Amino acid sequence: TMCPVELQYHAGQPAELALLPIDTRLDAQSLAELRTQPEAWQRLGLDARNPDGLAEALTLVTQTRRVSTVTAASLGFWSDSHPQDNPPRLADGSVEVPAWRHALINYPHPLLERGLVVIDTPGLNAIGAEPELTLGLLPAAHAIVFLLAADTGVSRSDLSIWCDHLAGDALERFVVLNKIDTLIDPLSTPAALDAQLDAHRRKIAQTLEMPA
Repeated sequence: TMCPVELQYHAGQPAELALLPIDTRLDAQSLAELRTQPEAWQRLGLDARNPDGLAEALTLVTQTRRVSTVTAASLGFWSDSHPQDNPPRLADGSVEVPAWRHALINYPHPLLERGLVVIDTPGLNAIGAEPELTLGLLPAAHAIVFLLAADTGVSRSDLSIWCDHLAGDALERFVVLNKIDTLIDPLSTPAALDAQLDAHRRKIAQTLEMPA
């Protein structure tokens, strides 16, 4: 995903994907305000009987746009004072930003029908760019899954988000190490790989003050 996505089911509403264009950030309206404005969203019906069409429709949440750094700055994706968080420049000097600000998926799945709501953020920059995700959705969550790359461990921005918003014992937190395949060395032994992964796991647990 390139934008925050909410996966849920509201009975009585059609199965659909609702997409909020990224340009709505220029209007200084909050997500809460825009939720009450149906005309601000682009909508696409979802057919649960057509899995191929469903999969194709949901790829829209991965869409990006190429914009100048000036436009990226106005949208909240570029900062001269924090260059480490900026997206890489492309050959023509432009950068890629998400095409959508937010996505809502209403889908009749048994788990969702029981009240489960899954909120996926594409990365920590999304949380920084949309404060409502931090101030509104995170405190109301029953559980947080904090996804880290096993090869890089806890970055500075990871630790900042963890300490500022996720370190409280009131939240049910799960830390998951992704991309363990990047640690595989064909010249190494399985035992050595297991030892390396265990060392990564223990170091990250110590940094986050979580049980390994």
